[in-house]
Amino acid sequence: MGKTYFITGVNRGIGFEIVKKYLEADSSNIVIGTARNPSKATELLELESKYKGQLHIIQLDVSDLKSIDSIDSQIKEVAKDGIDVYISNAAYSAPGAAKKVLELERQIWIDHYIVNVLGPFEVLRVIKPYLLKKETKHVVIISSLAGSLSQNFPISTGPYGQNKAALNHVAITLSHELSPEGITVVAAHPGLVDTESGREVLKEYVEYKPELSALLNNLPFDKITQEESAKGLIDTVIDPLTKEQNGKFLNYDGAELQW
Repeated sequence: MGKTYFITGVNRGIGFEIVKKYLEADSSNIVIGTARNPSKATELLELESKYKGQLHIIQLDVSDLKSIDSIDSQIKEVAKDGIDVYISNAAYSAPGAAKKVLELERQIWIDHYIVNVLGPFEVLRVIKPYLLKKETKHVVIISSLAGSLSQNFPISTGPYGQNKAALNHVAITLSHELSPEGITVVAAHPGLVDTESGREVLKEYVEYKPELSALLNNLPFDKITQEESAKGLIDTVIDPLTKEQNGKFLNYDGAELQW
């Protein structure tokens, strides 16, 4: 029997690939995917047409509370029986974030924090009643190794790394607060994924500080494709997730990571 998935930020990248894989895997799966501008998400709309009745695209801007509040009215029919899995994937990395910490404008920090830290749990607040209708009750927060305080990166990860560290803390806190209600919460690192947005960020780092070029080409982990990341997350993190893993930080290959 299929499951119902609520996934944010699916117009491209890892989110899009996760949606595709769940639609292809089981014709009884229902996927509710969010996009900030659905009308411009051409590939996503084509997928919705192909999987009519399975894929439901809703408009969501996780930086906007009114937009978040509109989730319930958009999903109450398709998710009336509940949501099994919430995958918080939407994220933001703005131009200009490659500067040194003391050179970054205050608004850049604020804009990142609203989307990357507040957004995931403000969305969860709205869809929690739907999770409680199901037995599964899984929450997978897509974070990043950039937020691990045990890592010693050769470059500054700026607001993005700070946000992911804060998001990891949110995941741990939620895992404690929601476990009495049967909800399992984990954070997941999708790997160093070769995405369009990722390439843009790395290009900016090199343009700002050319000496980083060699370091970025010799990072102590390999780049993977969006498809490899999505497959790894589904096969080793999302699908086999157990209550015993509540509060863990997991790699896209299922290995446990250090906070």
